[in-house]
Amino acid sequence: MVVQTEDCIDCLKTIHDGEYQYAFLYDHISGHAKKRAGGLDVSNMKKNWGGQLLRRTLIKEKVGCLGPFHDLANPKMVQVGEEQSLWYETPRDLEHGPFHLSSTEREDKRYDAQIPLPSDKVGSRDKLKGGLTEELMETEYGRVEGRNVMSKKLLM
Repeated sequence: MVVQTEDCIDCLKTIHDGEYQYAFLYDHISGHAKKRAGGLDVSNMKKNWGGQLLRRTLIKEKVGCLGPFHDLANPKMVQVGEEQSLWYETPRDLEHGPFHLSSTEREDKRYDAQIPLPSDKVGSRDKLKGGLTEELMETEYGRVEGRNVMSKKLLM
């Protein structure tokens, strides 16, 4: 990418003789597929609370890890050398869950649920190439051309 950008800059300087400044924008979308084991991944997260397995964080030092309101004497606060869990993992945690929810709300929101869309929100979907090929194979044109030829045609 760097070499190609340098080549582009050389070409642009030659064509425009340095009369412009250039800005190059890149989309590193392939980097989104690389994930740290136990790292945050929206496809593995729930909409509400419970069940998200995130990595544990080892608190190595106070500076940079613990904020100014950290109390060393408070046993409920994570301490240097301990691992901090970022999810509800003990039965007590699961029972009490987020403090602002009632027990009924906690149970209702603990697991995501799929609900059907209202009929006015449901629309037709475009067919995929495989489905179109199958439909065309049922026609005279499809039978004459054959499945191999039909599956290689470009769709416009």
